[in-house]
Amino acid sequence: MTLENLLLFAALAASAGLCDYRSLFGLRNIVIFYVFAIYNIAPRVHGDGETELSLWTFEFLAVLVCFIVGYGVGAEDVSTADGPAPVRFPLPQRRLRTLLRLMYVFIGLQLALLVASIASVGLVRFYAGAILVDMIQSYGQADAAGAFEQVLAFVVKMLGTALLAVLLQNHWLEQQAERRGYSDGRRPQRVLGVAVFWWVILPGLQFARAAVLFGALSYLAVRSHLSASRTRMRSLFLAVVAAAFFVYVGATRERALGFEARSSIGFFIAELTPWTVYSEIKGNMHLLDYQYGRTILMPLALRAIPRGIYPAKPQNSSGYVATVLHPEAFEAGFGIPPTYMGDLYLNFGIAGVLVGTLLIGFSAARVDGLTRWRGRADLGLFAVAFSFYPSLMRENLATTLFTVGVSLSVYKLMSLWAFPGERSVRFVRGTARNSSGMHGGGLLRVET
Repeated sequence: MTLENLLLFAALAASAGLCDYRSLFGLRNIVIFYVFAIYNIAPRVHGDGETELSLWTFEFLAVLVCFIVGYGVGAEDVSTADGPAPVRFPLPQRRLRTLLRLMYVFIGLQLALLVASIASVGLVRFYAGAILVDMIQSYGQADAAGAFEQVLAFVVKMLGTALLAVLLQNHWLEQQAERRGYSDGRRPQRVLGVAVFWWVILPGLQFARAAVLFGALSYLAVRSHLSASRTRMRSLFLAVVAAAFFVYVGATRERALGFEARSSIGFFIAELTPWTVYSEIKGNMHLLDYQYGRTILMPLALRAIPRGIYPAKPQNSSGYVATVLHPEAFEAGFGIPPTYMGDLYLNFGIAGVLVGTLLIGFSAARVDGLTRWRGRADLGLFAVAFSFYPSLMRENLATTLFTVGVSLSVYKLMSLWAFPGERSVRFVRGTARNSSGMHGGGLLRVET
């Protein structure tokens, strides 16, 4: 057995041994899987004869250690909760119906944007991936119209996702209230069906294959915390359908562009191509120079301003690397994200990658802990953070940190409006109707 194969076996064993098998859809497992694939699979399928596989595996092991240390610190922090736990009740029916109607409005807006996109490029070109090319071109050429279309789509997606998270949190609170003995006999709203439509079906209509896969993953993660044995087969079916659709979209686009068809597994391997950008960054630092935060901090601060309005806006890491190394391809609409590792290496070197991974481990533990924090679990906040976390691993940091930060802020504002006045309570025997209009089956809510 060669040294490279021995190191690969060690990396695989370490990854498998550090996964959390009690929570298969937790961020801990997802980050470990993605980092393992980037460092150990991508160099073998996308590298050339000069790729130092052993060096990539050594770096992976260092990154894995940093992630686990960060995760351990974050998990220890969320596992301790002092003081009395507030008991929260579901939304009143009238407010819940209002929020559901508003969610349907956002779904309608997404469909309207889809129709407008198809009308702008034609049905065949749309499903061949023309919109993605136009998005990259509008960034590279500072096209104002294209930028505003992207901003509008971002706002609709952000607000819709935050509102869906509020509905999911309410659904979780309904389950908790029922377990405590509160029930008014009302039929539960079909919030999970809305979640499937928003996370899986809408991206499917847009032929956004990665979004379908990540959306299905988000649904399965949320569903695992609303566990019911009768839904496991449905969840498995959804995962299989999402994977099959991912392959179908890739094959359809390759046929439309006249490319030679590849195997089904090849489409999943193609998602590891961001490693090539990271590898290029490492090999071309004499051209790129260390940026020391310039491609992260300023682009993050100015993210809300469209490039069409401010053409001189500092570039994020994706744009900067593409402009320096592949300017013609970038202007033509071709671009590959650098992964968070490439972004941090461009700015701070290998030390930035390790420290950044430590922070990612800490934040992943915080997100996973949102469903375990005694009396303060927030499934809605978990849903928002989880749904955007895969892009944090893959895309440039300025874009994803802005998206995650704004989305979490919007959700918290919506949540404060939807679930006001949480207080610590205790329960005594009795019968009462709480402020949400639910009867207490033998339990009386008493504020303390």
